[in-house]
Amino acid sequence: MPRVFMGNFDFEAGLARPGNPPGRETVRRNAELSFAWLSVARAGDVIVLDDALDSGAPDRLARLGRTGVRFLPASDVGAGELIPWGWNADVLRWSARRAVDAAHPPLEIVALANSRAWSQELETAWGCGLPGQRICAAASEVEMAAAACERWLVKAMYSASGRERISGQGGPLSLAQRRWVETRLHRDGRVCVEPVVERIDEAGLQWDIPRADEGPPRLVGVARLNVDERGQFEASQFTAVAGPAAARLEAAWSEAIETTRKAATQLQRQGYFGPLGIDAMRWRDPAGGVRIRPLQDVNARWTMGRLALGWRDLLKSGERGTLRQVRAGGTAAVAAEGVALPLSPHRLGGTPVLHALRLELPDR
Repeated sequence: MPRVFMGNFDFEAGLARPGNPPGRETVRRNAELSFAWLSVARAGDVIVLDDALDSGAPDRLARLGRTGVRFLPASDVGAGELIPWGWNADVLRWSARRAVDAAHPPLEIVALANSRAWSQELETAWGCGLPGQRICAAASEVEMAAAACERWLVKAMYSASGRERISGQGGPLSLAQRRWVETRLHRDGRVCVEPVVERIDEAGLQWDIPRADEGPPRLVGVARLNVDERGQFEASQFTAVAGPAAARLEAAWSEAIETTRKAATQLQRQGYFGPLGIDAMRWRDPAGGVRIRPLQDVNARWTMGRLALGWRDLLKSGERGTLRQVRAGGTAAVAAEGVALPLSPHRLGGTPVLHALRLELPDR
């Protein structure tokens, strides 16, 4: 049975507003990012894509070692095992209209695991969060928490890649900021306030959680994470499965690995199974000390870091690679000794691609 990869990269919006159809820009972005699935798709598998591919697609697939992967519009998808970016009610409605197997964890557990309230509650209980962070249920509480921070972020319960958040300095909130907060409180009941700290580096710790009777959570690997000033994904750097580079990377994030293992185990006990990606951050406190926030972002879904690890089959021991997103108008140089393999076409459905993905590998 083929696997059917569905790129609902607006997954969090489906948790916050189930049944609300995505806008045209979101539909287009989801289509452009669907090429990220090439890391884990193999011959016979299907990637859902309603736009026609360009003439260069077969050559790109051959260079990437992914010959035989099929791109099909949703209307042509037949029997298979559905693998979405993340499970929500919208995905189940989609699968119900097609002959696909949609074995999924309980949606209430998926919603819980992806909510910022759950991860902040763990941070508080385990003493590994940021000083001054707070879960707020009223605009007045947000005002107080923000006023206590030199710089702050307010994040909605469900958000990802720098979306659904506002930032500022001190207080009080502006009229527009207060309206944003009140809208999210009305929709979700709570928002999260946290201080802006000096970020040193970040990593995505990628876990696979089997069903409770099939063994403990398994660490798939660690990928270094690069984001822009808005917190949006730029690149994930990965190493070969085995070798000194992989060992050093895991050793550097060993403290975060053990904390995220506890979180993964707790989710498994609550009924979740599937991919789990947790972003950890190393930061510098005002006294100059280096601290680790191991549960910065908990994502009970696929992540770009997890998909980056899917390209490890193209590396030799000790080598490194990068999965990079290049937005329209952006610049992202490749090291002179490297080779860049495009995952995305230049145009999709006759329109220039705005969110292009490429793979950067050692030049042999």
